[in-house]
Amino acid sequence: MATRLLVLGLVRTLGRAHGYRVGRELLAWDADKWANTKTGSIYHALRQLAKEGYLRAIPEGDGEDGARTDYEITEKGDAEFFALMQRALAEPRQRPDALYAGFAFMAELPRETVLALLRRRLEALRRAEMAPADAGRPAEAAVAPPNSDLLAAYRSSMTDAQAAWLETEIARIADGEYVFFGEGMPVFGERHGAVMAPAL
Repeated sequence: MATRLLVLGLVRTLGRAHGYRVGRELLAWDADKWANTKTGSIYHALRQLAKEGYLRAIPEGDGEDGARTDYEITEKGDAEFFALMQRALAEPRQRPDALYAGFAFMAELPRETVLALLRRRLEALRRAEMAPADAGRPAEAAVAPPNSDLLAAYRSSMTDAQAAWLETEIARIADGEYVFFGEGMPVFGERHGAVMAPAL
């Protein structure tokens, strides 16, 4: 999910881009470290997103390295971008790289939308804190791995830490920190006449 969100977001931001440019931008963001993006996965995502109708492929003439394909986001791709953003910010069960990708593009959403999504995430984390350690485990799974209490304690402490951090960031955003869509300063989505995020 993170690579799809990053690729859609960058093509949307740039207006029109080829794979090398998308890859170079992500490398400059160190996304290979926090989202595990690789050159092959970027090109695969571009082709797949075009095949699914989220991007429009525009073949170009021969360049220095031969034929090149540029991509533009479609209306369907814009809707998918916002759907992925909402999942990345609101659902704690996503892999961490999805959240990182959501943070990278959250300035394309209005402040109140981001706050609503992060509050939804915080509520889900609090529910997870209160759930019994064996919740969701099938009744027939009677054998636990050795030292499973250590695993449970680690998961619980990570959930607590995430919730505490998120409470702090929600307060900072609510107090006016960071810049979001429609607040005067140009952010990604305002550069190319963004479609506004759907209401929650």
